[in-house]
Amino acid sequence: MVKIQPAHVQAESKDRARRAETPGTPNGMTLDELLALPVAVDLVTAGRAWGIGRTKAHELARRGEFPCPVLRLGNAYRVTRADLLRSLGVALAEAAGNAPEQTNDAEPAWASA
Repeated sequence: MVKIQPAHVQAESKDRARRAETPGTPNGMTLDELLALPVAVDLVTAGRAWGIGRTKAHELARRGEFPCPVLRLGNAYRVTRADLLRSLGVALAEAAGNAPEQTNDAEPAWASA
């Protein structure tokens, strides 16, 4: 008997497979997800980008062995998006290349006066 999975389970499996195939982010985040991150993220989110679980991420940060620079703010850890992208090998120029282009076709209002 063939078991048919609901559509959302099939989509999740495909998404998981796509993440596993994304270079630099083993079982972590896609490039689009990385670029959508805020300027600084918590350690768990940074760990997820690396495919590291919460406990291991905190253990590595405490030992100073996390794969990218970690900021200690009180008793919380933060990682900047720029450091995270750099450590994953995502070139900032490549990241900027995926951003929507801003064109300056319109003439400024003061130029027509």
